[in-house]
Amino acid sequence: MRATVAGGEPSGVIAAVAAARSGADTLLIERYSFLGGNGTAGLMTCYNGFRNQRAPEALQTVKEIPAEYIAELVRLGGVAEKDNYARNFSHPFCEASPDFCNWEHDYLLYHGLEALAPYTRTTVHAKYWSRWKDVDVRRCVRIMTNAKFQGIFALEHEEGPWDGVEGARYLLKEVLAAL
Repeated sequence: MRATVAGGEPSGVIAAVAAARSGADTLLIERYSFLGGNGTAGLMTCYNGFRNQRAPEALQTVKEIPAEYIAELVRLGGVAEKDNYARNFSHPFCEASPDFCNWEHDYLLYHGLEALAPYTRTTVHAKYWSRWKDVDVRRCVRIMTNAKFQGIFALEHEEGPWDGVEGARYLLKEVLAAL
């Protein structure tokens, strides 16, 4: 039996390990020169996809190989118990580049953006995503400008009630209104 896995992000690495452990002759293909996806490229040390992040339990819901993956990252010092954004994003070649709506919990829609804003220098994604209702795009822009952000507001319409063109127009109108 043979298995080919495309993508060396955490899910790809875990799929390759599962295939190999089941006895398959396994090939993992990754287009970059490193594994880990955004966990490596973006210094994102929080793997909330493996946990139920809803308070009060925040239980680990995915176990076995993903749990081994996280345990090995912890053993190697690759996962922080608490994110220290100043440490992670203080290098001129490494910075935060947050999306307005790309958070795992609605509390972070504004608070996560406030935490990352001081470490964002070049680009922020003014994003609309129907995953969260009633996201105040103007408030997100004000959070960034209050943090002295002078970079680019890239427009990104992920999914919602409009097509891509109408979604981009909506975002442009909201960003300009807040500036």
